[in-house]
Amino acid sequence: MEDYYETPVRRKRRRFRPILMIVTGILLLSLIFATCGGDGSVTGRETPEPVLDKVGRKIQQVLGKSVSINSDGVIAFPREVMEIVLENHDIQVSTRYESTGWFGLGESHVVMGGTYRARIGFDLGRASAEVEGNVLRLWLPEPEIICLETVKVGRQAEDVSFWNPLEPAEMESAYKANRAEADSCLDKPELLKGASSRLIQRLHRGLSDMGFDVRVEFLPQLASRP
Repeated sequence: MEDYYETPVRRKRRRFRPILMIVTGILLLSLIFATCGGDGSVTGRETPEPVLDKVGRKIQQVLGKSVSINSDGVIAFPREVMEIVLENHDIQVSTRYESTGWFGLGESHVVMGGTYRARIGFDLGRASAEVEGNVLRLWLPEPEIICLETVKVGRQAEDVSFWNPLEPAEMESAYKANRAEADSCLDKPELLKGASSRLIQRLHRGLSDMGFDVRVEFLPQLASRP
């Protein structure tokens, strides 16, 4: 068998090969380090998909399942107007309605007692959000009292004169007066402030364990509800 003869050119290539491998390795490490931002953090588009799934589920627990998050870290809110109720606040009131007959004869009155529920939430139509690295940013409209529901209402006491019976229209007025009293008793600024604080606490509680920094900014209301 013919002996292998190593030429000078082949000898130089063999000596240069380890140096080339070292330089290639350094370049690859530099590229990986630059891609990760130098400090080990990753952008929203590089966040692992299983992590984003967990973030999406946590957000849905607070804001509802109409909110979704995709693998690129984009949080999608429904395009149509959708009211999300954060919590309910019940209030009970009693009011007295009086009616005087002709010439002051036949005074009648009824005491109405009602339980009402204020539904506190916000409109997702203007909401937006993004995930970048370990930071979750949310822009949400300020919470508002969406509606005041009547849970139950009825007569607690009454004294109706034979000469001045209470007409259905007067009973309707008695109910409206009771509802108006309930609305006036709501400490709306305090309720809305509390709802905002509890919303942020829920988001922090659900995502802080995952290493996410939650930053919520509330947008001013465009117009008050009628």
